[in-house]
Amino acid sequence: MNSSALCTLGADNVFGPQVASCRQAFDFTLLFEQSILSIGPSAILLLFLPVRAALLYQQGPKTLPNRRHTAKLASISVFGCLQIALLVLWAASADGQTRASIPAACLSVLDACSLAVLSSLEHKRAIRPSMLISIYLLLSIILDVAQARTLWLRAADSTIAGLFTAGVVLKAFILVLETFEKRSFLRAPYRAYPPEALGGVLNTSIFWWINSLLRRGYRAVIVVDDLFDTDEALTSDILGKTLLSVWARQDRNGRYALLRAILSSFNRPLLALVFPRLCLIGFRFSQPLLINRAISLIEGPEDPSNANIGYGLIGATGLIYVGLAISTATYKHKIYRLITMLRGGLVCLIYDTTLKIDPIEAGKLAAVTLMSTDIERIGAGFVSIDSLWAGPIEAGIAIYLLELQLGPACIAPVVVALACTTGAFSIMKWAKNSQKEWVEVVQKRIAMTASALSSIKGLKMQGLTERISSDLQALRVEELEYAKPFRRNIIFTAGVSNVTALCGPVLTFAVYVLITRATSGVSLNIAQAFTSLSLISLLSTPVSEIVQTIPTFAAAMGCFDRIQTYIKADVHGDQRILMSDSDEPPVSSRVSVAREIEEGTIELQDNKSTFEKTLDRARGIAIVENASIGYTFQGANVLNDISLEIRPCSLTMVTGPVGCGKTTLLKALLGELPTNKGLIKTNMKEIAYCAQDAWLPNISLREIVLGGSPYDETWYSNILRACALDQDILNLPNGDQTIVGSKGGSLSGGQKQRLALARAIYARKQLILLDNVLSGLDARTDNAVFQQVLGPNGLCARHGFSVVLVTHDAHHLRSAENIIVLGNDGTILEKGNFEQLRCGKGRIHELLVQQSLQGEANVPSTSADSALKAEPPPKESIDLTRRSGDMSIYLYLARSVGWPFIVLFFATVALYVLASELQAVLLELWSAAETSHPGLYTDMYLGLYGMLAGLAVLGLVGLLCVMLLFAGPKSSIRLHKILLDTVMAAPYSWFTATDSGVTLNRFSQDMSLIDMDLLVCLVDTAVGTFMATVEAVLIVIGAKWAALAIPFIIAILYLLQSIYLRTSRQLRFLDLETKSPLYSNFMETLAGLSTIRAFGWQEVLAQRNRELLDVSQRPFYLLYCIQRWLCLVLDLIVAGIAVLLMAFATQMRGTTSGGGLGVALVNVLNFNTTLTFLINKWTALETSIGAVSRVKNFELDTISEHLEGEVESSPEQWPSAGKIKFTNVSAVYKRSTPPVLHDISFVVEAGRKVGIVGRTGSGKSSLLLTLLRMLDLSAGSLSIDNLPLSDLRRQALRAALVTIPQEAYLLAGSVRFNVDPFSSLCDAAIEAHLSKVGLWEAVAARGGLDAPMDATQLSQGQQQLFCVARALCRKAALGDRGCGILLLDEATSDVDVETEAYMLQVLEEEFRGWTVLAVVHRLRALRGYDRVLVLEDGRVVEEGVPEELIERPEGRYRQLWETQRFGIEAVGHP
Repeated sequence: MNSSALCTLGADNVFGPQVASCRQAFDFTLLFEQSILSIGPSAILLLFLPVRAALLYQQGPKTLPNRRHTAKLASISVFGCLQIALLVLWAASADGQTRASIPAACLSVLDACSLAVLSSLEHKRAIRPSMLISIYLLLSIILDVAQARTLWLRAADSTIAGLFTAGVVLKAFILVLETFEKRSFLRAPYRAYPPEALGGVLNTSIFWWINSLLRRGYRAVIVVDDLFDTDEALTSDILGKTLLSVWARQDRNGRYALLRAILSSFNRPLLALVFPRLCLIGFRFSQPLLINRAISLIEGPEDPSNANIGYGLIGATGLIYVGLAISTATYKHKIYRLITMLRGGLVCLIYDTTLKIDPIEAGKLAAVTLMSTDIERIGAGFVSIDSLWAGPIEAGIAIYLLELQLGPACIAPVVVALACTTGAFSIMKWAKNSQKEWVEVVQKRIAMTASALSSIKGLKMQGLTERISSDLQALRVEELEYAKPFRRNIIFTAGVSNVTALCGPVLTFAVYVLITRATSGVSLNIAQAFTSLSLISLLSTPVSEIVQTIPTFAAAMGCFDRIQTYIKADVHGDQRILMSDSDEPPVSSRVSVAREIEEGTIELQDNKSTFEKTLDRARGIAIVENASIGYTFQGANVLNDISLEIRPCSLTMVTGPVGCGKTTLLKALLGELPTNKGLIKTNMKEIAYCAQDAWLPNISLREIVLGGSPYDETWYSNILRACALDQDILNLPNGDQTIVGSKGGSLSGGQKQRLALARAIYARKQLILLDNVLSGLDARTDNAVFQQVLGPNGLCARHGFSVVLVTHDAHHLRSAENIIVLGNDGTILEKGNFEQLRCGKGRIHELLVQQSLQGEANVPSTSADSALKAEPPPKESIDLTRRSGDMSIYLYLARSVGWPFIVLFFATVALYVLASELQAVLLELWSAAETSHPGLYTDMYLGLYGMLAGLAVLGLVGLLCVMLLFAGPKSSIRLHKILLDTVMAAPYSWFTATDSGVTLNRFSQDMSLIDMDLLVCLVDTAVGTFMATVEAVLIVIGAKWAALAIPFIIAILYLLQSIYLRTSRQLRFLDLETKSPLYSNFMETLAGLSTIRAFGWQEVLAQRNRELLDVSQRPFYLLYCIQRWLCLVLDLIVAGIAVLLMAFATQMRGTTSGGGLGVALVNVLNFNTTLTFLINKWTALETSIGAVSRVKNFELDTISEHLEGEVESSPEQWPSAGKIKFTNVSAVYKRSTPPVLHDISFVVEAGRKVGIVGRTGSGKSSLLLTLLRMLDLSAGSLSIDNLPLSDLRRQALRAALVTIPQEAYLLAGSVRFNVDPFSSLCDAAIEAHLSKVGLWEAVAARGGLDAPMDATQLSQGQQQLFCVARALCRKAALGDRGCGILLLDEATSDVDVETEAYMLQVLEEEFRGWTVLAVVHRLRALRGYDRVLVLEDGRVVEEGVPEELIERPEGRYRQLWETQRFGIEAVGHP
């Protein structure tokens, strides 16, 4: 060894830190290494040891006995022995030791003892490897390498060097043992925890735990169950409770109350960002110093010491770029964990608020978009929130370092940066307002789409699909027009944010040239030029991030405002007074008694007395005293001076004309409506409730009946039998596990009502409120269900339940113990028992007389006839292209954009990238020219530099304008039209089998992705691809030997993207798929708020929402995690490139010049960012384009109801007569299902009126749907006026007829739009038709024709009257001709006798001379009809004149009539 490498003791016994005059001056002094590099890590371990040990001591054992514990203790013991030996050797080596040798050795012995204690505790009482031990060992190993090198170079005592080196190796072995996951020997439940929760600090820092998911995604299609669970900190239980508790304590009056609550709830995750972000700043600003030193070395003369300096630069390069990779991955991961927490907390907060909010307020505030669009934009606003505080720090450091290079010229980029920041602040308010306006229009379209999807049956029956499609498409075009100001803001922001990067260098060098010309002359060397360029780049990065973050965060603040407005909205205020319940038996005792009755241990005749004795009630269970009730405190009262009492174990019936307030009374008893006067008292908060329009979530039939209660097989079976559901369930494909579909779409109207009734009984609530739940049942089923459930010996009487039944029918009134009759003025006209009211001269007496005269009876009612047998919605097949992608989707998208725009877009991308990247090459030529010919070519190069900067800005703005203002909107409009046309052309059976939430998600989530995410990803991917290619070329030009590594790097990148993209695509698909049930559940909750609160199911539904949210969070969070994994791997690849580049430059001096190295290093500075940016955006593009793929596949896979031969439009004034002919017709709901109509033949002559009757499921509604071509013919033919319907377009057919469906539907929009959707009449005509049905006064009082439809608050019966007015408007729009076809599908099922008579009179007068085909609800409606068809099992079993059919002794019609007559006689006679 060269003598110059040997050092005296005095040289090593000084602090240094650099050793002088020996070891080629390329080493630390031993004293520095022992006092800082050795004692430092020991101090960290010993400082934190007591705190960590105390925390672990409080924990219980979490692991099972295992051999790894023994291996750890054995290794640490050997390590301790080595440290003791080192201590002895240092003590014996008086000549070789320094002042710190003995203390450092003593601390090392103490470290070994501490490790033994801490390792044992960590192993037994922690679920993950010790962070403290891992950090200590990793840090000390890295630092000990330097000391080991020094000890070997000293060559004074090889024994000490050997033992020290052995200690370092043993530390590495212990670190490996400590790093391994403990899952295999963890106790339950810890072994089931997700990998991230069990990973150590090294594992999580490099995302090693995600590798198993990437392997699975690469090899196979993954489903939700394959994904890791989120760790406990990300569960909705924790997040929801945390935010809800903070919000409950928060002062809500301030504008930023919600933001303050968020910051308070998640302050620890926010603070956890700070340290890794500060580390990133340090590593970033080491880069220009590295560039300066490397170029100075290359430009300087050859020297023997340069090799060691080169080694140092290689090591520094590795340290800097690996540090960049780790710190970037860590802080980004923490940001995305924070975003996941924000999402979880806000979804829980919004949902919990929804359970308390007034339903009308919820509708006004378009709550669904809060949970989707707004929360996603809040997440986007928080992605770069760190730049708001770290950006100014980075800018300050960059300015300081730039001043050292260029002097006063550093002010130029500062001025540009300040101008950009000022511009960003100036557009912040504009950005917020423009986004708010855009989101409001989006909400309008989605609300309209949701209402159209929920009313699709009525829309198809009335031929409104094309009209609604046109309106929805117009809203889409309007929406994109409103989006343009926001997109212009994005373009402006992007331009401003890039001005510092693109124009900052040329302006800075221009100022520098002007200053130096005025003083000492232009002097710009290569090291100075490229160091300055790297500093300007580092200055422009935070400025660009700040400029882009400000409007994004401002937009997020707008979303916070909207959410805050929602959660501060008027909550449901229950004004009921809870009476003392000290005498009320617990639920368990009531259930026990109920079971005893059910099992027969209590005699039936004693049931009622048993319950009355158990309840011991002297007063009613619900009392209303002089109450006046309205929908709002400020609005008019619907009910006035109401007083009544509901007794225990009683049956109370409420009746009255349409719109008198019957439903209002029930909702008041539920506490859903405000009491403006008087009191409502109850002794219970939870009440069983059946709304008139049954609320049925899209779950299994059994889950609906249970309603969150435990399964009791006996009780469950008895209820199904009592509600006549047992036979229906036997006919279902999956029994009671059959999914009922959105809004129960797979069930008939009668099945829906009986299912809701079964749910109400199963809940075993003391009070049951039923809102006209028997209106949809045929006479036999009606009587059977009534007797088995509500009759004297029914379930409710036997179990002591009190029931309030709203009804229009009189034939069950005898069973009521109390009858309440409401008048049109909202007061009680009569009340008392049946005998009292029957003998009086009031409404009940008149009702009985009318029904006796008209032959009242309850006859079949069904909206879907059970024909679908409640088939479960088909599960979407797994799309195998989600793994590998599908290039045809890009062609599909390109065709929607148009090739001229595609060419123009790529031309502007090329202009931007080349103009920006060639600036570094120009700077190399300029600095070389200044070195050889100072000042000669300055103006030329400065002008060229300015030209490139200008072209770059022009290219950037141009490519954004092309994509965001022209190509993007064109594509969005076309794709929306394709989706809309496909949905509207789908057969009716498709809607009954498809969850409406899934369909709505296509119009909301998918369109949102296509509108913004997809376009931005297209721009970013194109720019990233061009930029990465150009930068790679410049790096190779700068260091030619680096070209040898390019093939290997390309191979690695290809392998990387193939592994990564297969998993990321699937995770994005799963992200979209798991959001659909979350949003569907939210929509269902909004629709059933009154029912949910009545039963007290808020916690059950909140828990279901949390479960769906947790499932949704898994792909959402894991997608972020694999993105961080990708960024880390790419950063490490770039670190390898940088090290390789520095090695070639310093060790092979002739392979590059200073300028070439400067170009290469400046591009390396950005290359990792560019690669990460490219892969991320490419992945985001692949996942975002999944929305386009879903549109494409949906278009290809969804069957259209239109057939090839249906091309003719209906003739003018068709149908001119109205003759209908069925010839051997058999019809199916789906082409793969059995027929629901069999061989039906009949003729309806023009102007005749034909009624259709039959039991539930007989095919009545199916017959009308077949005539309207909503069912497909499997045999036979149809014609109207001798024109075959198979030749007509279905839309033209439906629009030519006038149809009134049973289920009254109201669309989002104005009253005018709802009553006259074809916009064919003037306001006066519309008002006249509303007056004709008696609704104009109610509509005018609530805002008239321009009022929103939901503001009219029409009752169910009034909605049917509204449908009659709509039919009158349609008749007028068709020319008010004297002939045509009118189809009635139980159009009077929800109105009282008087209103029904009036409706029939109006229809008779207005449609005189028209052919009428009517499914009737009550047989009295057949008065004046020419013929009756009796259906059974899809066949016409009887037909003829009603009077003749009654005379047939064994006829089916006679049987129905007899059922009615007996019911009437039972009511009318004592």
